[in-house]
Amino acid sequence: MLPIDFIINTLFRLVNALEVIGGIAATAAFFFGLAKYIWAAGDEGKAKDGRSIMTWGVLAMFVLVSIGGIIGFLQQSTGTGIYGPAPIPITIPHLVP
Repeated sequence: MLPIDFIINTLFRLVNALEVIGGIAATAAFFFGLAKYIWAAGDEGKAKDGRSIMTWGVLAMFVLVSIGGIIGFLQQSTGTGIYGPAPIPITIPHLVP
């Protein structure tokens, strides 16, 4: 039986890898839509297609960044991320003159 930490870390690594691949694809889609929009040169149908691709690319990037933030928060709060567990506030006593 696998320890739960191993399973969680493996899932986080898989999601992070998929997020990177998705980010590359979303960025490529945005720039493809931008090129299509620029090359339309007055053809409203092709320009509309380019704007649509750019919109979906930006939306995909937003979703991926949001997922990355949620994953980072979960990793830090559960102590399974690269930064370790959430810091515990420690107060250091000091003398007041």
